[in-house]
Amino acid sequence: EVYVKKESNANGSCLLLESSSPPQSTTAATTASASST
Repeated sequence: EVYVKKESNANGSCLLLESSSPPQSTTAATTASASST
């Protein structure tokens, strides 16, 4: 599902990368995505 989102959203790329990172990074990525939106 994450891959599909990456195709739909440019930010998905960051989200996918953060997905591999610790939860802390994931939270930051989510916040950044929300801000971009």
